[in-house]
Parts: sequence; C-alpha cells; structure tokens
Amino acid sequence: MKQRTAPLWLAGLFVGVLGGCGGSESSSAKSEDSTGQEITLPETPSREEVQAELRTHANHIAHCGLGGGEVVQVMITFEGATGSVTRIEYPEDEDLTRSVRVCIESNLVNAAVSPFLRETFTITYPFKLREELRRPAPPTTSGGDAGPTGGPIQPE
Repeated sequence: MKQRTAPLWLAGLFVGVLGGCGGSESSSAKSEDSTGQEITLPETPSREEVQAELRTHANHIAHCGLGGGEVVQVMITFEGATGSVTRIEYPEDEDLTRSVRVCIESNLVNAAVSPFLRETFTITYPFKLREELRRPAPPTTSGGDAGPTGGPIQPE
C-alpha cells in the first residue's frame, strides 16, 4: 500500500488536494509537524485497524436486535481528515425497524480510525444481533410438589 507523508494539521488540506484533484499514487506529500517530526498518513485505514475498532462496538450492537440472531450488513463511511464516522447506511434489502437502526447508529457514532489521505473510506461490516435468550425448562418430577433440590417435598 502506498503511503504519503503529511503533517497531522494539514491532513484535511492534503485530502482535498490529493484526493479531489486526481493526485497520482506515485506522488508523495511530505512535511513536518510543529515538533519537526515527519507524519506519515496511509491512503486508507488498515483492515486490522478498522476491524479492531468495529469489534469494540459489536457487543453493544448485538443487543440492538429483537432476538432473532440475524446478521445486519452496515455500510460505514469514515472521513479521511478526522477518521470519524460520517455516514451509516444499510443495503436496500435490509429490513430493519427504526429502533434497531437508531440503536446501531448510536453505537457507531463515536467509532473512529486514525486519519488517512483519501477523502472518505467506506466499508460494509456484518454485525450479528443477539439470539433470543432461552431459559432452561424447570425440572419435572413424577408425583408431588418439587422441593428446593428438585425432589419431592417431605413433611417435617
């Protein structure tokens, strides 16, 4: 993967200039931040970083479902200059209630990756919603009431 170097405070400017005006892959944007250190921004966030970030939200999103255990495909767009989520969409065939969508979106609103050079980056991520919680059936006994240990109640 090609990487370019840019100061963090200029990331937004480079995204606009390089991403919006057809900058070539071989060009590089090198600069230094205020401490004199060179900052290197990748073209896009790494797969590992995106997966790690979305996994941190997956447990909360799992509770958004009604208990059917379905997998919801969510299209998430990150902004290059900040790395924050700017758009959340669902494929047209996703039939979700408004409450499930609001729950998913409220959990992803604070998701973020490190800044990158491309203007935006969109990924489709599968979130698994929880399955219905099943309680074990109470033990059955033959003849009489069950006591605290599951056996018949004995008179005192």
